[in-house]
Amino acid sequence: MKEQVESLDRMIAAGVVDPYVGARFDFEDLPGALDRLDRSEIEGKAVVLTGQQISPESP
Repeated sequence: MKEQVESLDRMIAAGVVDPYVGARFDFEDLPGALDRLDRSEIEGKAVVLTGQQISPESP
């Protein structure tokens, strides 16, 4: 699975894959985000912001 994620990361960085983010939510709004997902109110991906930046070098 790690190899697949790394491959996907490379494709995103190269612009081959461009995931559509339909909504972004603060972590505190997670219950509302899940409710909107359950009601199919979001097109594309829903992203939950944790306040931490994640880099490809992170373990």
